[in-house]
Amino acid sequence: MDDPRALRLLARVAVTVALLCPAPAFAQHAPAATGTSETEAAPARPADPRDDEETVVVSARRQRGAVFGDLAPELQLGAADIRSLGVTSVDELLAELAPELRSLRGGPPIVLLEGRRLSSFAELRDVPAEAIVRVDVLPEAAAVAYGYSANQKVMNVVLRPRFRAWTGEARAGSATESGAANARAAATVMRIRRDARFNASVQASHGDPLTEAQRGIVPAAPRAPYDLLGNVAGLPQGSSLDPALSALFGAPVTVAGVPASARSRPLTLADLLPNANRANRTDLADRRTLLPRTDGASANLVWNRALEGGTTITLNGSVQRDEQRARNGLPGVLIVLPAGGAFSPFAGTVGVYRYVDTLGALSQATESTQSHVGLTVDGSLGSWRWNLVGNLDRGDSRTATRVGADVGAFQAAVLGGANPIAPFGAQAVAAPANTARSATRGAHVDALLDGSPFSLPAGGALLSIKLQ
Repeated sequence: MDDPRALRLLARVAVTVALLCPAPAFAQHAPAATGTSETEAAPARPADPRDDEETVVVSARRQRGAVFGDLAPELQLGAADIRSLGVTSVDELLAELAPELRSLRGGPPIVLLEGRRLSSFAELRDVPAEAIVRVDVLPEAAAVAYGYSANQKVMNVVLRPRFRAWTGEARAGSATESGAANARAAATVMRIRRDARFNASVQASHGDPLTEAQRGIVPAAPRAPYDLLGNVAGLPQGSSLDPALSALFGAPVTVAGVPASARSRPLTLADLLPNANRANRTDLADRRTLLPRTDGASANLVWNRALEGGTTITLNGSVQRDEQRARNGLPGVLIVLPAGGAFSPFAGTVGVYRYVDTLGALSQATESTQSHVGLTVDGSLGSWRWNLVGNLDRGDSRTATRVGADVGAFQAAVLGGANPIAPFGAQAVAAPANTARSATRGAHVDALLDGSPFSLPAGGALLSIKLQ
């Protein structure tokens, strides 16, 4: 083609076709490998399915105050859970959790403080519930690590690292049928720092007595016909009182109630005739108690300090005083009235049965004092933990029971011709009380060493050595 325009058009079409069409593939032969090559082809490796999985690593610190070993708690309560129970102290918390702490093997629960043993429960008894950050309930296997038998569950209490509070509590109540009112007051101061703890508590309580009269109880008739005013009866009891009185009544008379007029003048057979074979009876229901009066007071002190090297020491001292007063009716006495006296219309000697009311009701008083001193020392030796517990306990109790009245002076006056129905006055005195005393003294020291001496496929082996 000689036309230049046609040549340019043909060139443009050729370039366009070259750009739009893919380039043909040509086989190439790689040159033979020689020792002078810089790189070599890596051999093919089978695919590993694990290459597509992500590796997750989880790390965590041990919970503060956890018990020794790897046992997981059966139940764990936080601060909010404890508040929802409405308890005010560890003592009430222990009672609230009683069902969860009851072991099927029958043993009582063990209480630990931040994974450490206590000298006695008094160390924790009065701690306010607001100071608790966590409570762990663990199975019986956890008790073995602390030197206890494997039939007791464990309650581990963990306190806040910092806490300070003054608390007061007052309660009062009464039975719905009236009587037996009671009141209780307590004050506690608690201070916790990371390396120290101080707790002091005082309590006082009172309970009113509950009498038989407040519950409408009718007491059984006494075996002898005692009465505040008096009853006359034959001697021995059950025999005829007087032949002339029996003749007037028309039947044998063995007992007769004394009229009130006999306090100021001599008694006659006519005075006894209306009450022949019918004794006076005094209701003593208001002088007999179903529940005694109770009074109590206690004080508890706990001091804890962290020493160098991770050793901690805890001292605990407590004292408790309790008193009870019960009433058992009035003392009954038999006054012998001889025949022939100015105040005796009888042909023979008779008996006058009376209650003595000038000395108050017969009573039983019990007083007891319990005191305790405890020491707990904790520390560690490498991976081993040791614990030393010491206790001194003392208890004293005294029970005094009034069993009657001494009317010897009054009886002597009656034998001399005095009125047997007159008031006793100072001629009646309380008989010596029956007294019982008991005293207990106790001292106890034990040491515990626990740790993991070697490892097993399932974990570290636990070893506890207890000396006591």
